[in-house]
Order: sequence, then structure tokens, then C-alpha cells
Amino acid sequence: MTNTRTVQTPFNRLLLTGAAGGLGKVLRETLKPYAKVLRLSDIAPMACAADSHEETIVCDLADKQAVHQ
Repeated sequence: MTNTRTVQTPFNRLLLTGAAGGLGKVLRETLKPYAKVLRLSDIAPMACAADSHEETIVCDLADKQAVHQ
């Protein structure tokens, strides 16, 4: 018997800070099933978005103006 259950993501968007770091790279793959869009943020440059379900933003979270862009 085949299971045809539809899987729904619990969140529309998740923000992963520190995405360019070691733990961030691991969590990037781990968190994908939990959101329609995974927004990746870090102060350091990082790899481009892997697909249309990712957004990458390079900014300092201490910079209020950069965060609101």
C-alpha cells in the first residue's frame, strides 16, 4: 500500500541567522522541510540561494537600516 499523505510546511518563512557559518550550513539543509521559504542571513558572504525556496541576505543584524531593507 502506498502512502499518499500530503506534507505541509508548518511555516511560510523561516529566518536562519549565521547561515554562512559551520552550523548554519548544516541547519540550511535541515530546516528546508519546515518552511516554504528559508531566508538565510549573515554578515559574511555566503553561497547563493540553492533554489526558489531560499533567499540570501548579507547584512549586519545590528544595523537597523540594513535589516529593514
